[in-house]
Amino acid sequence: MKKKKIAFFVKQGLDNFLKDIIEGLRDQYEVKKIIVLDYKQINEEMSSADICWFEWCDELIGYASKLKMASFKKIIVRLHSYEAFTGYIYDVKWENVNKIIFVSEHLRDIVLNKVKNLDKLKTEIISNGIDLEKFKYADRGSGFNVAYVGYINFKKGPMLLMHAFKAIADIDSRYKLYIAGEFQEERYVLYFNQMISEMGLQNRVIYSGWQKNLDSWLNDKNYILCTSLLESQNVSVMQAMSKGIKPLIHNFVGAKTIYPKKYVWSSIDECTKMVKDKEYNSREYRSYIENGFSRNTEKDKILKLFNQLLIEEDSSKNISDYLKKVNLKGGNKFKDIKTLTLITKRNLHEAKINTENTIIANEGDIILPYMDEFNENTLNYLNKDYVMVAPRYVFNLNDKNQIFNYYDRNFYKDAPAAYVLKTFFTTGEMSCMNLGSIYRTKEILNNSTNEAFEGALDYIMLSRVFSKALNKKVKITEEYAYFRKVKQIEKDKRSILLQLISLTVSGYYCVKNNIVSFKDAKQTILDRGKLVEKINGCGYEYSKLIVKCLSKEISEEDFIKEVLKENIAELPSEFSKLRKFL
Repeated sequence: MKKKKIAFFVKQGLDNFLKDIIEGLRDQYEVKKIIVLDYKQINEEMSSADICWFEWCDELIGYASKLKMASFKKIIVRLHSYEAFTGYIYDVKWENVNKIIFVSEHLRDIVLNKVKNLDKLKTEIISNGIDLEKFKYADRGSGFNVAYVGYINFKKGPMLLMHAFKAIADIDSRYKLYIAGEFQEERYVLYFNQMISEMGLQNRVIYSGWQKNLDSWLNDKNYILCTSLLESQNVSVMQAMSKGIKPLIHNFVGAKTIYPKKYVWSSIDECTKMVKDKEYNSREYRSYIENGFSRNTEKDKILKLFNQLLIEEDSSKNISDYLKKVNLKGGNKFKDIKTLTLITKRNLHEAKINTENTIIANEGDIILPYMDEFNENTLNYLNKDYVMVAPRYVFNLNDKNQIFNYYDRNFYKDAPAAYVLKTFFTTGEMSCMNLGSIYRTKEILNNSTNEAFEGALDYIMLSRVFSKALNKKVKITEEYAYFRKVKQIEKDKRSILLQLISLTVSGYYCVKNNIVSFKDAKQTILDRGKLVEKINGCGYEYSKLIVKCLSKEISEEDFIKEVLKENIAELPSEFSKLRKFL
């Protein structure tokens, strides 16, 4: 099978962040990096590429987005940091861009606040990944060598750097500042020379210049100091942390959305307290990078993004064919086979269910065959290696029965249940996976929950079903499709809390089966709470409350008292089981 072609467009000298990404993609894609010296190169290479990646939001994407072919090409832009404060962001024809990658959340917020026609749904947060194999870990402790890595310019806070180190040097005469980088302007050279003399820091500030082997240079360092005004994430700090070096990070714009608060200082007094503090945990610093900022994490997110874009491309072709065959007046044609449709509230008496297979549908929704007749052999997949059969498409209809958007679940085609379970937990999303899906009826009976969890019924049930069939797969079929009318429902506090509590169900099965660690499970719940808060105005406090209970900082009884305030009468049984992993 011919590999899809990915074209990376970048200006000369600005491809540092691309090298490892490109190497990591060569196995799966035909990859080409284009150092653009002439706009003609963009015209030529875009025409043959399946996905066009523009590194930096600069004049290259400004030009490319206005080309006629841009309207039907798959285009990704990665915005790092400086571009957010330039006119480039206003010069892009954003409707022709499929995805905008930001390396941090705060930069996305800054740009979205400025560019009103930029759709947030097109944005992705993918941090720069750290190659952990290049930075050797070692257990360390307090010492006297402070490292600074990077240019010395106005963005890096050069005056604060000198004053912060002076305060550290006053603690003990053995402290030294080692600088790996260079001055970008002569005025900073003059300032540093003057202040080193005035502060009596001669022989205590050592210039090492740019390092070809930063890993080796960092070996004898005890602290990594950052005094920046704003960063996307500060890769050099993360590289040092991956070696087990303690970070001293100035509270730059966005710092606390990237790093734990205990690594961040807002005043020079706070900085010196962090140095004097005896707490030094190399394993913790390394783990923080391993769990969220590794090169593998970055690669996985990029591959997922590519897959989505390429699937969408196939889908757009398939759907036009699909709609030629669909007759919305056809009704639910599954009644002829031995299945039962359950409506959302599950208000059918389970004792009366005696069919072999069950299709899950909402009341009033429509299930239609794609082919002239539904192939009953599809149900035989449930007797083999598959845990469920799901239609590839769920179409959303407006009041006029017009399709205005849809879910494409082909991403889960033949995926192991363990993988899908992990995805449900780490994203908190299930792509309406239950709608129109067919199960063995006994699976519904054995894993459904009661109406106390309305709003999270599908999520809980599906997590339980998948947990008992981790090695089975998901069958995605195009033999039929699911149509539903969608109304915008504003989520109240109860439904938000219930959804966050339901995360503990999938979280429990992920931890139990060593799919994620207990520590990562807690962090996932916190991260989901932050995201829900941004969308709905609340959620983060609930997620912190859940994590406190899971960590046994508060009792389960006290937690139940809190959730009772939102009329949630009980907890899923998995909640208590997850607490026991502490």
